[in-house]
Amino acid sequence: MFGWNPPLAAARHLWGVAAAGIVGVSHFIGRHPRLILVPLSVAALLEMPGDARRISVRQAARPHVTRSSVTLAYPPGFHLPPLRVKGKPPQSALVIKVGDAKPLYDLNGDEPRYPASTTKLMTLYLLFQEMKAGHISPDKMLTISPHADSMPPSILVVPGHKISAYNAAMTIITRSANNIAVAVGEAIAGSEPAFAVRMNATAKKLGLRQTFYFNASGLPDARRDNVTSARDLATLAAAIERDFPAYAKWFDTPVYTYFGTPIRNHNHLVGKDHITGMKTGFINKSGYNVVTSYEPPSGNKYIVVVIGSRSWVARDHTAIDLACKYIPEFAHNEAKACATPETAVKPAPSAAPVPLTRLVR
Repeated sequence: MFGWNPPLAAARHLWGVAAAGIVGVSHFIGRHPRLILVPLSVAALLEMPGDARRISVRQAARPHVTRSSVTLAYPPGFHLPPLRVKGKPPQSALVIKVGDAKPLYDLNGDEPRYPASTTKLMTLYLLFQEMKAGHISPDKMLTISPHADSMPPSILVVPGHKISAYNAAMTIITRSANNIAVAVGEAIAGSEPAFAVRMNATAKKLGLRQTFYFNASGLPDARRDNVTSARDLATLAAAIERDFPAYAKWFDTPVYTYFGTPIRNHNHLVGKDHITGMKTGFINKSGYNVVTSYEPPSGNKYIVVVIGSRSWVARDHTAIDLACKYIPEFAHNEAKACATPETAVKPAPSAAPVPLTRLVR
């Protein structure tokens, strides 16, 4: 009964090897827990339905970073914005009549500030430049790269998807889509850092003395953020009106309908009282910003810049109040807006919030 049993001995040997292997693998996993997630993630992904698989692939792509040899750094002696004081961001405001050297109102107009999504005015300036030169047609399809797709918050698209240059411009103007802004930069310069180099070169040509860019969207970075000033933003807005008058009309879009889906402009003042644009922005460091253009029937053009408001309502109220006080044509032509500013800043009710999954096709 207790004699030699070759099959039993072989089974015991195999069991010993297996047990040792399990111990070894357990020890390895304990030291390298992340490595085991790779085959498990692949196996789980293969078991998913098609729609869920696409979503998971998109989520997995979010940490992707574009490789680039471009190195960006603030110029020597460049001044950075001050920190928030008691939770309040630093404020600036400027009112100009386009073509006049002296501003109609100036509050810290030359002080450094964080532009947030008003950065996209430069992104659009360069897109319009490419369109005017014939390098990019409005119907040219731009590819959404994994790097562009990783930008939050954005229009939900799968990496590799394409969007026309015209639709890209309009979703940036109305929805302030960060991933589309990056896709525009990559289409023009090959990578977002290379595009930032061109943004900075263009800023220098336009005379933007307190502006420096690291990205196409205005999203914050722990170590380096885009910087500008109210005066530079007004100068840039005026340059868009001057250099690309046909494309500048695109800003005057309260609601943009894309494939049957209405997209309401983040700038609630657009479309009211001869206000024709242009761009809003917000990050925690900056507060709520807006660059507003006003074109009365006289043909004159005015720019109002507000940086550092505590809310979008306060931002819009400030813009209307400055226009009423310092633009005589606005006070005369838009008396109702000046008398009841709460009506002027109320969002248009004609567009419902847009589900992110329905915007790009």
